[in-house]
Amino acid sequence: MSSESRTVRPFSVDPALNGLFADATLSFGSQHCAAGSAITVSDSFEHCEVWLRWAPDGRHSDFVQRIREGVPGSNLRLDDCSVIVVARNGYFKMRELVYRHSLADPSGLGTDVRLDLVEDGGQRRSVFRGGSHSVQVDAYVVLARTFSQADRCPLRPWRAGSWLVRGSFAVRSRNDAELFRPQRLDRSQRERLGLLDGTVTFPEFEGEVADPEVRGSEAVVFWVDEELLLAIDAQRRSPASEAIQRWLFAEFVAAVIHRYARDAAVSSDVVGHTYDDCNGSLIGRIAALIAGRGAGSAERDDLLKVMRDSPESAIARSQDRVSLLGSARKAVKEDAS
Repeated sequence: MSSESRTVRPFSVDPALNGLFADATLSFGSQHCAAGSAITVSDSFEHCEVWLRWAPDGRHSDFVQRIREGVPGSNLRLDDCSVIVVARNGYFKMRELVYRHSLADPSGLGTDVRLDLVEDGGQRRSVFRGGSHSVQVDAYVVLARTFSQADRCPLRPWRAGSWLVRGSFAVRSRNDAELFRPQRLDRSQRERLGLLDGTVTFPEFEGEVADPEVRGSEAVVFWVDEELLLAIDAQRRSPASEAIQRWLFAEFVAAVIHRYARDAAVSSDVVGHTYDDCNGSLIGRIAALIAGRGAGSAERDDLLKVMRDSPESAIARSQDRVSLLGSARKAVKEDAS
């Protein structure tokens, strides 16, 4: 008996859509990743342009034609659907919608699309930033609207976001290391830690944040209310969920910076730390993240000093680095509309 897992779709999809993205290619700098495979990139991760090409040279028109045939063949109208691309980042523990195109006009799909820049500002998307992390990029044909009860029928998707076909690409860093993994704060953990019912987050430090020999998950366990994590997972594509995920990461960074400042106040070993002293440690990786990939050792040394002497200033810089304000504004606008 085969143990291979497969996705079971509760509706039928026209054969023209099957494997639609099988010949698509994700370009990460000079490296290319085929659908369903993975590539490993160097420490230039943060500077690489990211492009997704839908089909090989000379076959783009075939790709568009398959959409024109496959969507109606799945008992849907073209304007019911969109092509979207979502990037998921293990460093920030978040996902970001990086591309959307309505299939009301399939011919408007260019041969390729750049994914790493925010359209309205030209800044690099947070999901493609960070010192050492992996990214998974998923391309989908999805239902763009939710059908009314009267318009629903068997073997046809009806909920917005339901996907008809998917292609996945994995990009790994040679320095890949997980920085942030929130743990579920349930009733038993609240009682053990002596936390009140309204507590949202709690950092439980178990090791030195400036010790390169201590992995991030060994230095601190970051507890987050169990029901909040479940709600985020259920609505993970919503602007509100994205804003909360960024806020949680910012809270984690703030807690680690405050811990580092506290350690510096009571230990002469931490005072005068350079980046070389703590490279690879939790605080070292956070310093690299905030300073940015282009920063030199002197700039990172200066940032560590700011963390020790004025942690609030370093925390304010980290909020900019994870685009906290932009995601909060987006969530508020979405709620107001």
